[in-house]
Order: sequence, then C-alpha cells, then structure tokens
Amino acid sequence: MLSKYRLDYKRNRYATAIIDISGATLLHYKKNELLKNIKKILVIRLDHIGDVIVSVPALRALRKSYPNASITIMVRSLTKELLENCPYVDEVLVYDPLWYRGKKTFSLSKHIKFFKNIRKRNFDLAIDLRGELRNIVVAYLCNSRYRLAYDVKGGDFLLTHVGRYDDKLHIIDRNLNLLKTIGINSKDRKLELFTTNKEKKFIDNLLKKNKIKNFVILHPGSGGLLKLYDNKKFAKIGDYLSKKYNVILTGSNNESWMTEEIKNNMNSNVLDLTGELDLLQLTELIKRAKLFVSTDSGPMHIAKAVNTKLISLFGTSLSNVWGYKDKNSILIENKGNVKLININQVIVAIKKHGLFR
Repeated sequence: MLSKYRLDYKRNRYATAIIDISGATLLHYKKNELLKNIKKILVIRLDHIGDVIVSVPALRALRKSYPNASITIMVRSLTKELLENCPYVDEVLVYDPLWYRGKKTFSLSKHIKFFKNIRKRNFDLAIDLRGELRNIVVAYLCNSRYRLAYDVKGGDFLLTHVGRYDDKLHIIDRNLNLLKTIGINSKDRKLELFTTNKEKKFIDNLLKKNKIKNFVILHPGSGGLLKLYDNKKFAKIGDYLSKKYNVILTGSNNESWMTEEIKNNMNSNVLDLTGELDLLQLTELIKRAKLFVSTDSGPMHIAKAVNTKLISLFGTSLSNVWGYKDKNSILIENKGNVKLININQVIVAIKKHGLFR
C-alpha cells in the first residue's frame, strides 16, 4: 500500500496510510461510476503560477466535453489574474488556504463561512488536479456529488473517482490523464493565456516610454533556492545579449536582490521591471520578447504559453515533468546543481534560436 504514495519521507507515507485506512472505516464510496447529470463543475488548483498555467488544456477539455456546464476554478489570490479572461471557465473563485507560506492570519469563522457558501452551490463534480490530501479535503468540504483526483498523497477514502497515476508523464499530460477517469480523452496539450487591451496598452506605453523595440528578458527568480542560477553568470549572458537587444529584468518584489546583483555585475544598460508588473502585464511583455531566459519558474510556463522563444535552466527539478523541449524551447540541464551550467551552453542555445547570425 505504501508504494502508491508519492511523498518524500517514509514517516509521511506511514502517517498518510493510517489516515486513509482510518477514513475508509468511516466513509466508503463506490469508485469510478458513470457520471450523471453534470451541470456544475469545480476545479481545485490551490498552488502556484506554473501549476495553474499547465491546467489550461484540462480546462479546455472539460469545456469541450461539458459545453453547457458551469465551470468554476478555485485558485489562490496569487494566481487569480491568469484565468480571469479564460473562455473555458465561468468563474474564478479565490481561496487562500492556511498551509501556504506568507499566510500570517487565520480566521476560523471566515473559513467556515466560505465553505458554508460553497456547499450551497451544489457542485456536481469537484476535480483536484494536484492529487493532495489537503485539496481533497477541500473538495469534500464543498459537498460535491462526485470527487475526482489522484490518490498518491492520501485522501482515497474521500474520493468517488480515482485517476491512474503515471510518474513518467509530463505535468500537462498528467492533468489530461486524470480526466480519462471520467471518459474525457484529449490530446490537445496547447498552453494558452489571455490578455486584454488594457495590458496591451500598458505595455505599449511602457516600451515607448523607455524607447525599447527589440528586447529579451532575463528572469532569475524561482520558487526554491536550489532552482536558482548564478546571478553573475546571468549578468554575463545579459551583456552578451545587449550587443544586439535591449535587456529587461523581471521578477517579484522579493526577488529584487537577484536582479540587483545582475545589474551590478553587468557592463551594459538594462531595464529592471522587478516588482512593477502584475501577471497579465508580465504575460503581455513576455509575448513581445525575442527571447525569455529563465530558471524553472512560473513565468517560464508563461513564455511557453505565449509561444516566445525560451531557454530554461534546470538542476534539481524534474525536467521531464516540468520542462519544455521543442522548436521554440531549449532546455539546459545540469542534474543536481543548476549553477554549474556553463555560460557557453546558454550562448549556444541563443544562437540556435537565431538571435545572432
């Protein structure tokens, strides 16, 4: 039984197994029965920027299979902008769970009220794309008739439909594979993001103000310290690119220390937009870039979604699950330590993309 759990520590696998066994003595649902009368669907995606972006193909497949259903996606406030203009969902519902970093306050009454209101919505189907016990509990608290997820991190006893998990699949395919459990078979892996005229005008004015036409973007930030590249090497890559292009640095406010280090080590001018763009403005900017160079990060997935030439740098991440290799995407990897990637490897990739001839 323990072998099915995808958890880092053995003690966590034992604890999760105990929870599942105990839960199964109290609750037992027939698994993977035919769905009936699906009118309201809730998709749960309470994680990060990249996770939300790679969910779009699954949302598109759901919309195609249930064109008349109301589809709601539950996300954190961090990512809500990404899907506000998505044609495959009818509503973006914001819920910030206690377990994510940066959540300093907790109001029990506020959370109880939230779930009371959700239960009144009478969702027919709740889908947790992450396959995690905490999210599955959220799906259960929403009181949907059917609940679908992978059970590799616990929660089997709360599910009515369980997907067949495959470690080897890319995350996009893993999301689509889950939907096969309920009879939805889609091979359309295309990522999409949706900006509006508001973002287009904002970026138009930004580029005009700074007299920028042809530009590339360096994005040093990522979700974990082990994913970060050497900022001094980023600076040298920036100097190389600045021979022909304007160089723009992007990142969130808490990543300013990285972009500052890059700027301080560059010999050429650079436009630093760290902390100045929301996600849709960043998306519109990336869409117009000649190249996007990044570690394994949420904006890396944005670049893929808007079809911008991409160079991604990987070390400890699972590149077969989270990376991209195609005509527009070059992945450079040094297993175990991304900082050991040589600058010349990146320059070769830049030339392969045709930016210097």
